[in-house]
Amino acid sequence: MKPISKPPIFRHYQLTIEARDRAAFVAGGTANLLTSLRTEPGTLAMFATHADSAGTRNEVFELYQDEVSYQIHAQSPQFKRYGQLAQQVVRKHQMAELKPQVLVSTADGFEVSGETTNQLLLTEFTAGAQWLMALKADWNQLHNGSLIQYAATLPATPTSWVLLSIYPNATVLSAGQNKLQSWLAAEAITTVRQRVLAIDTMISQPNVQYVSSNE
Repeated sequence: MKPISKPPIFRHYQLTIEARDRAAFVAGGTANLLTSLRTEPGTLAMFATHADSAGTRNEVFELYQDEVSYQIHAQSPQFKRYGQLAQQVVRKHQMAELKPQVLVSTADGFEVSGETTNQLLLTEFTAGAQWLMALKADWNQLHNGSLIQYAATLPATPTSWVLLSIYPNATVLSAGQNKLQSWLAAEAITTVRQRVLAIDTMISQPNVQYVSSNE
């Protein structure tokens, strides 16, 4: 895939379900993600995760090349089936639009479902706009060892940052997390929230690359 020239669509969903509905919810989500990867080139990446041991607090991240690509996905049979299921089992729904700043993935695409050693680290913090220049300068250092590194801001509050990092296992995650914490501290960013989310299903097209034109 060629580097993306226009800002893609990046969204973060938080979906609360009952524990009794988890098996059906995960199965429906997995079918939706895997089919979308294979049939929708504009669906760039999706990550379905959960934040608690019971799997009732689910967080899903979706990346589309553009609005046309999103509409293709939204009208797809697999998404409509998933949407019908979600209407029945999702008790609480929140969605946040994210503004991509830097997106980097491995050269090879991937599709992972079921048991996996992959780990997702979500880092949220507040920093000024000038921080983006430092991030771009040190990106290769921070990206080392990870499968995915996404950096985004909230459009309404551009000083609110979200970093999504996926590592191949817990050992590499721990090293990457320590490196990131040290780097944030060196940049005088002290209010940081980090969470490790368990991955249910994750997909990505090959070599997703984007860097914003912000100065």
